[in-house]
Amino acid sequence: MAFFKSIWKNSSKHKKLCEELALANSIRDFSENHEELEDGSNEAISYSVKYLGNTPVPTPRSENATSEAVKSIITAAKGNKKLQRVSLSISPKGIEMIDTGTGETLLQVSIYQISYCSADANHDHVFAFVGCTLGSEAEVKEMCFRRTAEEINLEGPLVCYAFLCQKRKMAQTVTLTVARSFERAFQIWQSKQFHAERKRKDLEERMERELRGSQELARKNASNAAGNEQRDEGECRSLLIDFNSDLTEICSDTQHHRELLQNTWVSFEDDQKPQEFLAVPTLTSNSGWSVASLSLFVNKINKTKSRRISTMEENKDASLLVIVLDTNPSQRIIREKPHNLTQCLDSIVAFANAHLMQKAQNKLAVLACHHHATQFLYPTPGKPLDIRQADGQYEVFTLVEKTIKQKLAHMIKTAPPLTTPTESLLAGSMSMALCYIARINRNKVPGTKMNARVLVVTGSNECASQYMTYMNVFFTAQKQGVVLDVCALDKALSLLQQGCDITGGQYLRLEQLEGFLQYLLWVFLPDPQMRCKLVLPPPVKVDYRAACFCHRELIDIGYVCSVCLSIFCKFSPICTTCQTVFKAPAPIAAKPKKKKLKA
Repeated sequence: MAFFKSIWKNSSKHKKLCEELALANSIRDFSENHEELEDGSNEAISYSVKYLGNTPVPTPRSENATSEAVKSIITAAKGNKKLQRVSLSISPKGIEMIDTGTGETLLQVSIYQISYCSADANHDHVFAFVGCTLGSEAEVKEMCFRRTAEEINLEGPLVCYAFLCQKRKMAQTVTLTVARSFERAFQIWQSKQFHAERKRKDLEERMERELRGSQELARKNASNAAGNEQRDEGECRSLLIDFNSDLTEICSDTQHHRELLQNTWVSFEDDQKPQEFLAVPTLTSNSGWSVASLSLFVNKINKTKSRRISTMEENKDASLLVIVLDTNPSQRIIREKPHNLTQCLDSIVAFANAHLMQKAQNKLAVLACHHHATQFLYPTPGKPLDIRQADGQYEVFTLVEKTIKQKLAHMIKTAPPLTTPTESLLAGSMSMALCYIARINRNKVPGTKMNARVLVVTGSNECASQYMTYMNVFFTAQKQGVVLDVCALDKALSLLQQGCDITGGQYLRLEQLEGFLQYLLWVFLPDPQMRCKLVLPPPVKVDYRAACFCHRELIDIGYVCSVCLSIFCKFSPICTTCQTVFKAPAPIAAKPKKKKLKA
């Protein structure tokens, strides 16, 4: 018999059938050797594997997304010379990863936080599952193994964990063990529902008996004589029933008392549909379970949880708007009519409040660009200002308005006097805005998506002296994925127009301030993803001329230093930027005239 088994296993023609037979035998051994207790305290099954790593995934359940995640984890793990050996403990409570050497618990994921698991198709020795983690490591350990599933918070990023098994059969066995844990968890929930319903029925029958006895006793007391009324009142039982005492008498211990007062397991079905039970297949040697059927079973059980997770992912998208307001008094619109600054400020505040009103997760920052410095008007560092709320106005709107106006008034009062017109420090203000966006992205909650953009509102003239700083800001914003929008209130700004075109932003020039707020709400309030669906002003032709380093003027043709790439409108033997000496260009030789041939 052993001879025929060896021929069967070594035959390449029936290799797949041999693997399926071995897998069925492992499932049968698993079912026979691991009998769970009826009270739900199931013994965990441990496997010795190697931990490859983890990576976030975009969807809770997807074979393609999990396969790509496993591929990236294996690519990153190839750099490690020695993988960490861990013990993977699987039970109806969840999955626990323990370090084999130190015995320290490295990871705990509840069964209700697992949305997908499989043995990878491309890497057959790898077992992977997708879980939902939350907060710090201490918070995860505290929440993921709670007995009550309703207490588990499903908010958090989706992470794919991958483990390397010794054999392919072992990876498939681990996957089927997780499926068995899901089945056992559902059976425990079903049993608890049955016992709780039976206890409730016993309690109702007891209450009915008590009520009938009380009513009969009351009728007997009413028929007695008036002289015996006081005596009968003492013998009459009270109609008030202490439900807590009755529950305590029925339930043998505190644990059963708590389970009767509330449902300790969440339902696998939607709340809108009537309660019904899932048809859970039994893992036997003849069932022929595969990884695909396991995935369908896990997906069906976590249907409600996946919908909640997808809804939370949609709500995690936030938008960060940084407004750079040019308050330089050298601007023509402010120099001729100082009250235009107040009008612009009121429009900016209304526009900022409209941005915050779109979604609760939206964030806002406002910078003032003056002739001597750039300062944050909102938010203020440290403790926010103590501002009294206006009647009928949202608290955040009041805080934004009062804070911006108070900080700007203080900045204008403390500014040094202006004797000659100066340029606005717009390039430095945009650099500060990019630094603020980078800090927000670094400190954001993992799994959230922050769409950042910068809006520049200025009435200053073209500033070619800051050409290099402008270019650095534009390409840095393009690399970080930050959209730059510009609203020019006076003249056309070719350099800022180039920045809008490079970063995919919107450029708008207004010759008059009438309708300034309407233009802000129309053009700059929608996110860049929504602008393609709106009717916006047509884009103008972008002027990509460079500014020379000698006179700071836009030129069409110039000389470029081959060392530092500085641009000059006229030839200079020495580069003023890097001090490189060049040879004077030789004069262009005139072409010799062709001699006429004599006839």
